[in-house]
Amino acid sequence: MSDNFTEKVEKIILKSKELAQEANHIEIQPWHMFLALLDDPDGVLKKILTRSGGDSLMVERAIKRKIVQLPIQTPPPENITFSKNGYKVIENAQKISSKNKDKYCTLDSLILALVEYSDISTILKTSGINIENVKEEIKKLRGSGIGDSKNAEDTFDALSKYAIDMTALAEQGKFDPVIGRDDEIRRVIRVLTCRKKNNPCLIGEPGVGKTAIIEGLAQRIVANDIPSNLKCRLYSLDMGSLVAGTAFRG
Repeated sequence: MSDNFTEKVEKIILKSKELAQEANHIEIQPWHMFLALLDDPDGVLKKILTRSGGDSLMVERAIKRKIVQLPIQTPPPENITFSKNGYKVIENAQKISSKNKDKYCTLDSLILALVEYSDISTILKTSGINIENVKEEIKKLRGSGIGDSKNAEDTFDALSKYAIDMTALAEQGKFDPVIGRDDEIRRVIRVLTCRKKNNPCLIGEPGVGKTAIIEGLAQRIVANDIPSNLKCRLYSLDMGSLVAGTAFRG
């Protein structure tokens, strides 16, 4: 394992090797790395694909179909190595990190290198995902962070990791039109524009339309149908990601 990988990248590479060995494959292909990222408990790649307007499950199925077509060897080689294309992806990831003036090759560089790999890029496009949107989401993930340590990703933009940009989804047309909630949306806007006590709280049983009100607000922000002091981005906190792996909560 190269010394210039962050711990998260090392983890993905090791997982890729395990996936290849379990399937009796003779080499580690870019497909294995991409699937390892999709299986990663942190869910970074899945979030990037979802925020780019895609269906991560559809992509995962397409990747698995490619993997089952790879040649096998029983038993698999003891010292399984990267394929030619696998090495190219790793080299590209390192070049991207170098261009970013990183000391270590980071997870966002590996994801970008995989997205730029032609076969994976084709699958993403076939699944209806805009590659430029993916690259933009990768940039958001990184934020202003620098890969200067083995745990560099921990310092990257927390907002991108733990929140969903509702305005971005509205811009992509991911929300249905909100009907019959104009009064509630206007009341939320009125509270938000107050100088003090400007925290609206939506209370109601599941399914009554609380989320729809927020989606409607995001649509109004995108349509510029709001007061000037509310021209901003609207984020939804992903509580599942926020508390994942924590020992104590409260």
